[in-house]
Amino acid sequence: MSKAKLDMVPSKLAGAVRYYCYISPDHLYPHKHQDNVWNVVAQSQAEYERQTEQRRRMGLGERKSTLYNLSLLKELHLDIYTAFSNTYVHCLLPSTLTRLIFKAGFGLGPHRSSTDLGSILCNCPLLESCEVYGESCLELTWIPSKEGQQQPLALQSFFLHSTIFKQDSLENFLTFTPKLKALKLISMWSSLDYTEEYNGPRLLGHIQSLAMDLDVIHFSMQGQQSSLQVQQQLLEICPVLSEWHLWSRDVSPSFLKRLDARTNHLTTLELYCVPPSLDCPSYLNSAALSIHDVLCTSVNVVHLKTLKTVARLEDMDIHRRGGFFRLDGPEVDKITFADDTRGPSKPSTIWRCRSLQTLHIQIHGHEEFRLMDPVHSRIIFGYISRVFPLLEELQIDTPRVCRTARNIYCPRFYLELEGGFCLLGRLKYLQRLRVLISNKGLLIRSLKKGDLNWMVPIGHSTMYKWQRRLAVMRWHQRRLKEDRLEISRPHPQEETTPEDTSVSPDTEILGQLRHLGLLMDVEEMIKEMESKSYRPLPFLEGLSIKHPYFASPEGEINDSMPVKGRNVY
Repeated sequence: MSKAKLDMVPSKLAGAVRYYCYISPDHLYPHKHQDNVWNVVAQSQAEYERQTEQRRRMGLGERKSTLYNLSLLKELHLDIYTAFSNTYVHCLLPSTLTRLIFKAGFGLGPHRSSTDLGSILCNCPLLESCEVYGESCLELTWIPSKEGQQQPLALQSFFLHSTIFKQDSLENFLTFTPKLKALKLISMWSSLDYTEEYNGPRLLGHIQSLAMDLDVIHFSMQGQQSSLQVQQQLLEICPVLSEWHLWSRDVSPSFLKRLDARTNHLTTLELYCVPPSLDCPSYLNSAALSIHDVLCTSVNVVHLKTLKTVARLEDMDIHRRGGFFRLDGPEVDKITFADDTRGPSKPSTIWRCRSLQTLHIQIHGHEEFRLMDPVHSRIIFGYISRVFPLLEELQIDTPRVCRTARNIYCPRFYLELEGGFCLLGRLKYLQRLRVLISNKGLLIRSLKKGDLNWMVPIGHSTMYKWQRRLAVMRWHQRRLKEDRLEISRPHPQEETTPEDTSVSPDTEILGQLRHLGLLMDVEEMIKEMESKSYRPLPFLEGLSIKHPYFASPEGEINDSMPVKGRNVY
């Protein structure tokens, strides 16, 4: 951003309630950009104070009109790929903050950073929610206030992910948080050189002795499986479970069964993993399988509103059509279905959490279920759009690489029409949509205007409808091959109960998923879009494909186009 534009930002931000800033690792001078970020925060606060004083002098302080109302800066979201300087914490954090989210990512470099948590909380006495994500490169320290006795803090929720915080300091810090309701200590280390681990039973025993009224608690150490004693202590601190916050190394069928027995009304399930790496650990695959089984069988999951987890392509491919990627080859008649070992799809193979409102999901594809072709994207987007009709927020991504028995590969989504991204248009309550993948160039380099602009009104002009129709016509030969394969492949007879004429919800959804993975599914969606009365994603207000933050759908679609395809509007 140019200096002229930066100079304009503070006046525009004056009175803003929420401020989000992202500095990507691609910037040549990240420290310079960090300086700009903090200068904007400080200048914005100064501008707010100037305008407040000006209003007071003009006698506008008591006026009710919203034209003159200025809001305090309450939320600050910083996503910065550079070392974090204590100087800024001491001087520039606004005192009006009630929520701070800080993500410090340092890529693969040897950078380390340290900051005093006490300084943050001293400068922000109103802070109720603090979240810090450090990718194991950020060390937090805690030194109680030297000016008299340390006062109790206003914190109600405190989340740390992959940060370094010495256990003695952490235990001392928690003694000043009597109002705390949610505590998550995820993938933690106790020392900067990674030689000192937490004494989990001692830490949790200390928390128990403080008699805090916690609704949510999580504790896990990086690279470690929690001991049975730690698991039991966590359950004792929060004996009534409505939320599951799971460490990926701890997940097993027996552990989930214990949780299920203690739960009456499950509303949230979150699976925590180490930050994305260049590997795809085997325990993550087994955790995904265990969670899949629970989501298909547990009565408790019908109440789920928020789900953040990993999933496997093979568990969504209920009709075993993943092998259809060979349709483009000359030997389509040699495709076999010998690897279809699980038999026909049954109601229990579909996730039962139909009432989901928020879904953050990372898709893994292993062995013959590698996520590498449009048919695989059609399976994922088709499954999500049918099984979770009430979604309001969807985030979907892949790991950087997935591992198979023989090699590793880079999984990818296809957002082109043939990849079935438009199937998400069925989600009539969706407000925010984010697609994340490490290789952005691979994601967007082949996109065309009509692949994405079905999400916005201009995409339903006669011209773009005709372009999508032409794309469907170009699939004709592959559609014929699909039809031949569908006729020749084995279709076990479904079990029927003639005496029961009612249709269960599972049976109804299975009927809607009958074309899952097929080009026919996309064709039907495109035909539906041609109706003048049909508007896909009518409430979509935030879209994130190329950028890490939500933008307007029109702006994000335009920015996601290859250079030659921009200026969509």
